Amino acid sequence: MGPGTLYGTIQRLVERGWIEEATNVSRKTIDERRRAYYRLTRAGRSALGGEVERLDGVLRAARAERIIPRTTRG
Repeated sequence: MGPGTLYGTIQRLVERGWIEEATNVSRKTIDERRRAYYRLTRAGRSALGGEVERLDGVLRAARAERIIPRTTRG
């Protein structure tokens, strides 16, 4: 992923209210260069949860149709 793609994606996530720039970053974390740190918002966590559920449904459907094998955890 190139910088243009990354920063464009970050901007869209900010516009949707799913992430926000973190304002209370530890001084130990910051170095000489300007860096922005982001964190998920409540809306972002909710959107992420919905996406995880959606992908879980896709995975279950693929397994039910034997498109992908079931795995054992172990």
